[in-house]
Amino acid sequence: MDVIKRYQSQHKIIQTLCKQLISLGTINEVTLDVDVVLKIFTTLDNVLSLHLQSEDESLYPQLLAHKDPEIRSISAAIQTELLATAQAYDAYRNKYSTKESMQSNPTDFVDDTKQIVEALLTRINKEEAELYSLFD
Repeated sequence: MDVIKRYQSQHKIIQTLCKQLISLGTINEVTLDVDVVLKIFTTLDNVLSLHLQSEDESLYPQLLAHKDPEIRSISAAIQTELLATAQAYDAYRNKYSTKESMQSNPTDFVDDTKQIVEALLTRINKEEAELYSLFD
């Protein structure tokens, strides 16, 4: 299914950006190289926002209407479970959308970044292993 390959390709981009953000996520780098950190943060936010919107508006509705009841059931369970990840990401994005918010407490920014990246990577792994694998 071509649409699944597109989502998998987007996942790879998101994973790469997450790893870049984590690699720059030290207190010194947030303080000294905040422009670089903000650029990666903004790129991740743009890619992730479009990806999540596409999943929510297109992928999951299609899967929830799929003729195979197993796919419908798994899709519903994953969508419900992963809603918390999307909400956590929204809170993170709103909290750290500016240089000043990153620099005002770099320790919190670094800690929160590690937590949200872990949650995003877990979501990606879950979709890849439990959902997308149904289409192989």
